[in-house]
Amino acid sequence: MNKKIGHIRFKDLKVPVYYSTVSSQGIFDISWRVKNPDAFYKGIIFRNNETGEITYPNGVEPPPEPTEEDKEMIPEFIISPYENLTATTKYKLVKRLKYQYKIKNNKPKEND
Repeated sequence: MNKKIGHIRFKDLKVPVYYSTVSSQGIFDISWRVKNPDAFYKGIIFRNNETGEITYPNGVEPPPEPTEEDKEMIPEFIISPYENLTATTKYKLVKRLKYQYKIKNNKPKEND
């Protein structure tokens, strides 16, 4: 059973947090998505597995490459193993968000 227990602010976002009895022991499960999914082509493509070449069905023009801003990975929602968002759990969550954000967006390691 999932129960909304609040939200957390991260990178100008208000990310909903849910409690689940089936979440990983002591670990926040974070769902990520691209910032602007509408910038990506969602139609059929044909990929040659030997060469990696991608072609499109007849009449379809290849879409432009999404911008770096469009490709930014942001948290969509969070599953918490804790029933309450205390100061300690918020601290742990923000720490995990910062760590995963850097990995998912290929950011250099630096202190925040």
